[in-house]
Amino acid sequence: MEDMGINAGASEKLRLVYSSITFGLWHTAFVIHLVPMDDAWLMYWLIIIATTIISGLIWHWSMHRSERLFPQIFYHSCANFFSVFPALIIIIGFYF
Repeated sequence: MEDMGINAGASEKLRLVYSSITFGLWHTAFVIHLVPMDDAWLMYWLIIIATTIISGLIWHWSMHRSERLFPQIFYHSCANFFSVFPALIIIIGFYF
């Protein structure tokens, strides 16, 4: 997406905001498929979207400043390991 934004002539700020919102909306699939549809579903959706948009802003901004992608890849994999996988175990535990 970064290259497409550069080729389209979008400013750095616009590319930062657009990619962060896209990153956040991409994580909607995890809520739809993994969280049971109950009264708290909307709250889970809003929390996941907000945290991923904020983390996307931070990661994209730091990528622009460092001009390296590896730190973001490493941080995202650590975040998945320490937050997503335990949450999946808890959610799957409710179904069995």
